[in-house]
Amino acid sequence: MTKIARGRITMEDVARIAGVAKITVSRALQDSPLVRPEVRDRVKEVARKQGYRLNTTARNLRLQRTHSITAVIENEGAGDRPIGEPLVQMVVGGMLGKLAQARYQLVLTTRSMFEATGAADADGIVLAGQGANDEATRRIKEFGLPTVVWGTPVEPDDSVVFVGSDNHEGGRLVGQHLLDLGRKKILFLGDVSHPEISMRAAGLRAAIGRKAKLAVMPCAFTQSAGHAAMLNALAKSSDIDGVTAASDRIALGAMDALRRSGKRIPTDVAVVGYDDAAGEQGLSSVRQEWILAGETLATKLLQVIRGEPAKSEQLPVKLIVRASSQP
Repeated sequence: MTKIARGRITMEDVARIAGVAKITVSRALQDSPLVRPEVRDRVKEVARKQGYRLNTTARNLRLQRTHSITAVIENEGAGDRPIGEPLVQMVVGGMLGKLAQARYQLVLTTRSMFEATGAADADGIVLAGQGANDEATRRIKEFGLPTVVWGTPVEPDDSVVFVGSDNHEGGRLVGQHLLDLGRKKILFLGDVSHPEISMRAAGLRAAIGRKAKLAVMPCAFTQSAGHAAMLNALAKSSDIDGVTAASDRIALGAMDALRRSGKRIPTDVAVVGYDDAAGEQGLSSVRQEWILAGETLATKLLQVIRGEPAKSEQLPVKLIVRASSQP
Protein backbone atom coordinates (compact mmCIF):
# COMPACT_ATOMS: atom_id res chain seq x y z
CA MET A 1 0.00 0.00 0.00
CA THR A 2 1.62 3.22 -1.15
CA LYS A 3 0.70 6.71 -0.11
CA ILE A 4 -1.15 8.85 -2.66
CA ALA A 5 1.44 11.33 -3.89
CA ARG A 6 -0.66 14.14 -5.31
CA GLY A 7 -3.54 16.19 -3.95
CA ARG A 8 -5.43 15.99 -0.71
CA ILE A 9 -6.48 12.52 0.43
CA THR A 10 -10.27 12.14 0.50
CA MET A 11 -12.69 9.74 2.12
CA GLU A 12 -13.32 8.27 -1.34
CA ASP A 13 -9.58 7.51 -1.63
CA VAL A 14 -9.58 5.72 1.72
CA ALA A 15 -12.67 3.75 0.75
CA ARG A 16 -11.14 2.67 -2.56
CA ILE A 17 -7.84 1.56 -1.01
CA ALA A 18 -9.56 -0.26 1.85
CA GLY A 19 -12.06 -1.87 -0.51
CA VAL A 20 -15.15 -0.63 1.33
CA ALA A 21 -17.98 1.87 0.80
CA LYS A 22 -17.54 5.54 1.67
CA ILE A 23 -20.14 5.34 4.44
CA THR A 24 -18.17 2.46 5.97
CA VAL A 25 -15.09 4.69 6.19
CA SER A 26 -17.10 7.39 7.95
CA ARG A 27 -18.55 4.92 10.42
CA ALA A 28 -15.25 3.15 11.04
CA LEU A 29 -13.45 6.40 11.87
CA GLN A 30 -16.25 7.19 14.34
CA ASP A 31 -15.99 3.71 15.94
CA SER A 32 -19.52 2.83 14.90
CA PRO A 33 -20.73 -0.60 16.08
CA LEU A 34 -22.23 -1.06 12.60
CA VAL A 35 -18.74 -1.84 11.25
CA ARG A 36 -17.07 -5.15 12.06
CA PRO A 37 -13.91 -4.75 14.20
CA GLU A 38 -11.59 -6.19 11.53
CA VAL A 39 -13.01 -3.83 8.89
CA ARG A 40 -12.78 -0.89 11.29
CA ASP A 41 -9.13 -1.66 11.99
CA ARG A 42 -8.33 -1.97 8.29
CA VAL A 43 -9.95 1.36 7.49
CA LYS A 44 -8.14 3.11 10.33
CA GLU A 45 -4.82 1.67 9.20
CA VAL A 46 -5.38 2.89 5.64
CA ALA A 47 -6.42 6.33 6.90
CA ARG A 48 -3.33 6.57 9.15
CA LYS A 49 -0.89 5.60 6.40
CA GLN A 50 -2.52 7.92 3.90
CA GLY A 51 -2.60 10.81 6.35
CA TYR A 52 -6.39 11.16 6.24
CA ARG A 53 -8.24 12.91 9.03
CA LEU A 54 -12.03 12.96 9.43
CA ASN A 55 -13.47 16.45 8.91
CA THR A 56 -14.70 17.06 12.44
CA THR A 57 -16.47 20.27 11.48
CA ALA A 58 -18.57 18.45 8.92
CA ARG A 59 -19.10 15.64 11.38
CA ASN A 60 -20.42 17.99 14.02
CA LEU A 61 -22.77 19.57 11.53
CA ARG A 62 -24.09 16.12 10.65
CA LEU A 63 -24.59 15.20 14.29
CA GLN A 64 -26.85 18.22 14.73
CA ARG A 65 -29.34 16.42 12.47
CA THR A 66 -31.96 17.95 10.23
CA HIS A 67 -34.62 15.49 11.46
CA SER A 68 -35.58 14.95 7.86
CA ILE A 69 -35.74 11.65 5.96
CA THR A 70 -35.89 11.40 2.17
CA ALA A 71 -37.87 8.54 0.64
CA VAL A 72 -36.68 7.91 -2.92
CA ILE A 73 -39.06 6.02 -5.23
CA GLU A 74 -37.14 4.13 -7.91
CA ASN A 75 -40.21 3.98 -10.17
CA GLU A 76 -40.61 7.15 -12.22
CA GLY A 77 -44.33 6.56 -12.81
CA ALA A 78 -44.18 6.16 -16.58
CA GLY A 79 -46.96 4.55 -18.62
CA ASP A 80 -49.56 2.52 -16.69
CA ARG A 81 -47.43 2.15 -13.57
CA PRO A 82 -48.39 5.27 -11.55
CA ILE A 83 -46.45 6.41 -8.49
CA GLY A 84 -49.69 7.26 -6.70
CA GLU A 85 -51.08 3.73 -6.64
CA PRO A 86 -52.49 2.51 -3.28
CA LEU A 87 -49.54 0.22 -2.52
CA VAL A 88 -47.12 3.15 -2.55
CA GLN A 89 -49.50 5.17 -0.39
CA MET A 90 -49.60 2.39 2.21
CA VAL A 91 -45.81 2.18 2.39
CA VAL A 92 -45.53 5.96 2.72
CA GLY A 93 -48.24 5.97 5.38
CA GLY A 94 -46.40 3.33 7.39
CA MET A 95 -43.15 5.31 7.21
CA LEU A 96 -44.80 8.61 8.06
CA GLY A 97 -46.47 7.20 11.16
CA LYS A 98 -43.20 5.90 12.62
CA LEU A 99 -41.16 8.97 11.66
CA ALA A 100 -43.72 11.40 13.08
CA GLN A 101 -43.50 9.62 16.43
CA ALA A 102 -39.72 10.18 16.36
CA ARG A 103 -40.19 13.86 15.39
CA TYR A 104 -38.81 13.38 11.86
CA GLN A 105 -40.31 14.80 8.71
CA LEU A 106 -40.57 12.76 5.50
CA VAL A 107 -39.65 14.13 2.08
CA LEU A 108 -40.90 12.10 -0.89
CA THR A 109 -39.22 12.23 -4.31
CA THR A 110 -38.27 10.16 -7.34
CA ARG A 111 -34.83 8.79 -8.00
CA SER A 112 -34.12 11.09 -10.95
CA MET A 113 -35.09 14.18 -8.96
CA PHE A 114 -33.05 13.05 -5.97
CA GLU A 115 -29.92 12.44 -8.02
CA ALA A 116 -30.34 15.83 -9.67
CA THR A 117 -30.88 17.85 -6.48
CA GLY A 118 -28.80 15.94 -3.91
CA ALA A 119 -29.53 15.18 -0.27
CA ALA A 120 -28.01 18.01 1.75
CA ASP A 121 -30.99 18.29 4.10
CA ALA A 122 -31.52 14.59 4.82
CA ASP A 123 -30.30 12.56 7.78
CA GLY A 124 -30.98 9.34 5.91
CA ILE A 125 -32.51 7.76 2.82
CA VAL A 126 -35.19 5.15 2.25
CA LEU A 127 -34.88 3.73 -1.26
CA ALA A 128 -38.16 2.15 -2.40
CA GLY A 129 -37.01 -0.21 -5.14
CA GLN A 130 -33.43 -1.28 -5.82
CA GLY A 131 -33.72 -1.29 -9.61
CA ALA A 132 -32.51 -3.78 -12.19
CA ASN A 133 -29.25 -5.49 -11.17
CA ASP A 134 -29.34 -3.48 -7.91
CA GLU A 135 -28.22 -0.41 -9.87
CA ALA A 136 -30.37 2.07 -7.92
CA THR A 137 -28.87 0.89 -4.63
CA ARG A 138 -25.33 1.45 -5.88
CA ARG A 139 -26.15 4.99 -7.04
CA ILE A 140 -27.89 6.01 -3.82
CA LYS A 141 -25.02 4.66 -1.71
CA GLU A 142 -22.74 7.21 -3.37
CA PHE A 143 -24.39 9.96 -1.31
CA GLY A 144 -22.76 8.51 1.82
CA LEU A 145 -25.86 8.77 4.03
CA PRO A 146 -27.49 6.12 6.23
CA THR A 147 -29.60 4.10 3.82
CA VAL A 148 -32.32 1.46 4.05
CA VAL A 149 -33.54 -0.23 0.86
CA TRP A 150 -36.82 -1.97 0.06
CA GLY A 151 -35.60 -5.06 -1.76
CA THR A 152 -33.39 -8.07 -1.29
CA PRO A 153 -29.58 -8.05 -0.90
CA VAL A 154 -27.63 -9.33 -3.88
CA GLU A 155 -24.47 -9.84 -1.82
CA PRO A 156 -23.36 -9.08 1.77
CA ASP A 157 -23.12 -5.32 2.33
CA ASP A 158 -22.54 -3.75 5.75
CA SER A 159 -23.29 -0.24 4.46
CA VAL A 160 -26.98 -0.79 3.63
CA VAL A 161 -29.88 -2.40 5.49
CA PHE A 162 -32.43 -4.23 3.33
CA VAL A 163 -36.09 -4.72 4.18
CA GLY A 164 -38.24 -6.81 1.87
CA SER A 165 -40.89 -9.46 1.65
CA ASP A 166 -39.92 -13.13 1.63
CA ASN A 167 -39.94 -13.33 -2.16
CA HIS A 168 -38.61 -16.88 -2.32
CA GLU A 169 -41.44 -18.06 -0.09
CA GLY A 170 -43.95 -16.11 -2.20
CA GLY A 171 -42.78 -17.89 -5.32
CA ARG A 172 -42.87 -21.24 -3.53
CA LEU A 173 -46.45 -20.70 -2.39
CA VAL A 174 -47.57 -19.98 -5.94
CA GLY A 175 -45.71 -22.98 -7.32
CA GLN A 176 -47.25 -25.35 -4.79
CA HIS A 177 -50.71 -23.89 -5.46
CA LEU A 178 -50.41 -24.45 -9.21
CA LEU A 179 -49.15 -27.99 -8.67
CA ASP A 180 -52.11 -28.69 -6.38
CA LEU A 181 -54.36 -27.58 -9.25
CA GLY A 182 -52.68 -30.15 -11.49
CA ARG A 183 -51.03 -27.59 -13.78
CA LYS A 184 -48.18 -29.01 -15.84
CA LYS A 185 -46.97 -26.19 -18.08
CA ILE A 186 -46.38 -22.99 -16.14
CA LEU A 187 -45.29 -19.55 -17.36
CA PHE A 188 -43.62 -16.90 -15.19
CA LEU A 189 -43.92 -13.30 -16.43
CA GLY A 190 -41.39 -10.83 -15.01
CA ASP A 191 -38.03 -9.13 -15.27
CA VAL A 192 -35.63 -11.36 -13.33
CA SER A 193 -32.85 -8.76 -13.56
CA HIS A 194 -34.59 -7.25 -10.51
CA PRO A 195 -33.33 -9.19 -7.46
CA GLU A 196 -36.80 -9.42 -5.87
CA ILE A 197 -38.30 -10.90 -9.04
CA SER A 198 -35.40 -13.28 -9.44
CA MET A 199 -36.07 -14.63 -5.94
CA ARG A 200 -39.77 -15.15 -6.75
CA ALA A 201 -38.84 -17.11 -9.86
CA ALA A 202 -36.35 -19.15 -7.82
CA GLY A 203 -39.00 -19.99 -5.21
CA LEU A 204 -41.42 -20.99 -7.97
CA ARG A 205 -38.79 -23.20 -9.58
CA ALA A 206 -37.93 -24.82 -6.24
CA ALA A 207 -41.57 -25.73 -5.61
CA ILE A 208 -42.21 -27.10 -9.09
CA GLY A 209 -39.01 -29.10 -9.45
CA ARG A 210 -39.57 -31.74 -12.12
CA LYS A 211 -43.29 -32.04 -11.48
CA ALA A 212 -44.13 -29.47 -14.17
CA LYS A 213 -42.44 -27.50 -16.94
CA LEU A 214 -41.55 -23.87 -16.25
CA ALA A 215 -40.83 -21.10 -18.75
CA VAL A 216 -39.77 -17.55 -17.87
CA MET A 217 -40.82 -14.67 -20.12
CA PRO A 218 -39.17 -11.23 -19.51
CA CYS A 219 -41.76 -8.55 -18.90
CA ALA A 220 -41.85 -4.93 -17.68
CA PHE A 221 -44.02 -3.98 -14.69
CA THR A 222 -47.05 -2.78 -16.67
CA GLN A 223 -50.40 -4.17 -17.75
CA SER A 224 -49.69 -3.56 -21.42
CA ALA A 225 -46.36 -5.42 -21.11
CA GLY A 226 -48.14 -8.36 -19.47
CA HIS A 227 -50.65 -8.46 -22.34
CA ALA A 228 -47.92 -8.44 -25.00
CA ALA A 229 -45.76 -11.02 -23.20
CA MET A 230 -48.72 -13.37 -22.79
CA LEU A 231 -49.56 -13.18 -26.50
CA ASN A 232 -45.92 -13.85 -27.33
CA ALA A 233 -45.86 -16.88 -25.04
CA LEU A 234 -49.09 -18.28 -26.51
CA ALA A 235 -47.67 -17.95 -30.00
CA LYS A 236 -44.79 -20.20 -28.95
CA SER A 237 -46.80 -22.64 -26.84
CA SER A 238 -50.59 -22.83 -26.83
CA ASP A 239 -50.89 -25.45 -24.06
CA ILE A 240 -49.82 -23.24 -21.13
CA ASP A 241 -52.15 -24.06 -18.22
CA GLY A 242 -50.69 -21.94 -15.40
CA VAL A 243 -49.46 -18.33 -15.35
CA THR A 244 -47.85 -16.44 -12.49
CA ALA A 245 -46.72 -12.83 -12.76
CA ALA A 246 -44.25 -10.61 -10.93
CA SER A 247 -47.02 -8.08 -10.26
CA ASP A 248 -50.79 -7.84 -10.38
CA ARG A 249 -50.62 -5.35 -13.25
CA ILE A 250 -48.71 -7.87 -15.35
CA ALA A 251 -51.20 -10.58 -14.38
CA LEU A 252 -54.20 -8.44 -15.40
CA GLY A 253 -52.63 -7.83 -18.80
CA ALA A 254 -52.00 -11.55 -19.18
CA MET A 255 -55.62 -12.36 -18.27
CA ASP A 256 -56.91 -9.98 -20.93
CA ALA A 257 -54.64 -11.59 -23.54
CA LEU A 258 -55.77 -15.07 -22.52
CA ARG A 259 -59.46 -14.16 -22.82
CA ARG A 260 -58.90 -12.54 -26.21
CA SER A 261 -57.19 -15.76 -27.30
CA GLY A 262 -60.22 -17.84 -26.31
CA LYS A 263 -58.74 -19.24 -23.09
CA ARG A 264 -61.01 -19.75 -20.08
CA ILE A 265 -59.75 -18.64 -16.64
CA PRO A 266 -59.19 -20.70 -14.55
CA THR A 267 -60.53 -23.75 -16.44
CA ASP A 268 -57.90 -23.63 -19.18
CA VAL A 269 -55.31 -21.41 -17.50
CA ALA A 270 -54.96 -20.55 -13.81
CA VAL A 271 -53.47 -17.09 -13.16
CA VAL A 272 -51.77 -15.76 -10.03
CA GLY A 273 -50.35 -12.27 -9.50
CA TYR A 274 -48.18 -10.65 -6.86
CA ASP A 275 -48.93 -7.68 -4.51
CA ASP A 276 -52.66 -8.34 -3.86
CA ALA A 277 -53.70 -5.04 -5.42
CA ALA A 278 -56.48 -6.31 -7.72
CA GLY A 279 -58.62 -8.50 -5.51
CA GLU A 280 -61.80 -6.82 -6.72
CA GLN A 281 -61.09 -8.28 -10.16
CA GLY A 282 -60.95 -11.83 -8.82
CA LEU A 283 -57.18 -12.17 -9.15
CA SER A 284 -55.36 -14.63 -6.92
CA SER A 285 -52.21 -13.00 -5.59
CA VAL A 286 -49.40 -13.03 -3.05
CA ARG A 287 -50.10 -10.43 -0.38
CA GLN A 288 -47.27 -8.26 0.91
CA GLU A 289 -47.76 -6.33 4.17
CA TRP A 290 -47.26 -2.82 2.83
CA ILE A 291 -48.03 -0.78 5.96
CA LEU A 292 -45.72 -3.02 7.99
CA ALA A 293 -43.13 -2.56 5.24
CA GLY A 294 -43.22 1.23 5.65
CA GLU A 295 -43.06 0.99 9.43
CA THR A 296 -40.11 -1.41 9.30
CA LEU A 297 -38.19 0.72 6.78
CA ALA A 298 -38.56 3.78 9.01
CA THR A 299 -37.65 1.90 12.19
CA LYS A 300 -34.51 0.40 10.65
CA LEU A 301 -33.34 3.75 9.27
CA LEU A 302 -33.78 5.49 12.62
CA GLN A 303 -31.69 2.74 14.22
CA VAL A 304 -28.90 3.27 11.69
CA ILE A 305 -28.98 7.05 12.17
CA ARG A 306 -28.70 6.63 15.95
CA GLY A 307 -25.78 4.23 15.59
CA GLU A 308 -27.80 1.29 16.87
CA PRO A 309 -27.48 -2.24 15.45
CA ALA A 310 -29.87 -2.78 12.52
CA LYS A 311 -30.16 -6.00 10.54
CA SER A 312 -31.78 -6.72 7.18
CA GLU A 313 -35.19 -8.32 7.53
CA GLN A 314 -37.67 -10.31 5.44
CA LEU A 315 -41.40 -9.79 6.04
CA PRO A 316 -44.05 -12.53 5.77
CA VAL A 317 -46.21 -13.11 2.68
CA LYS A 318 -49.52 -14.90 2.15
CA LEU A 319 -51.19 -16.40 -0.91
CA ILE A 320 -54.78 -15.19 -1.39
CA VAL A 321 -56.72 -17.53 -3.68
CA ARG A 322 -59.57 -16.05 -5.72
CA ALA A 323 -61.52 -16.84 -8.90
CA SER A 324 -58.53 -16.68 -11.28
CA SER A 325 -57.09 -19.89 -9.79
CA GLN A 326 -59.90 -21.51 -7.82
CA PRO A 327 -59.74 -25.31 -7.72
